[in-house]
This record gives sequence, structure tokens and C-alpha cells, in this order.
Amino acid sequence: MTRTSTTVRSVLQSLAMARSKQERISRGMPAE
Repeated sequence: MTRTSTTVRSVLQSLAMARSKQERISRGMPAE
């Protein structure tokens, strides 16, 4: 159970990071 919740959390985190990266790119700002 702990392992599953940790995996879900890391997946959600990476999704959120990719999302914010896309938003910055669409605004014309550097991906960093």
C-alpha cells in the first residue's frame, strides 16, 4: 500500500511538473 501511494504521488508530481513546463513554453518563457 505504501509503495503504491508513493508511486501515485511521484506520478502526479511529474505530471504537475510537465504541465507547468508546458504553460511556461506556451507563454514564450524558457522551459527552465
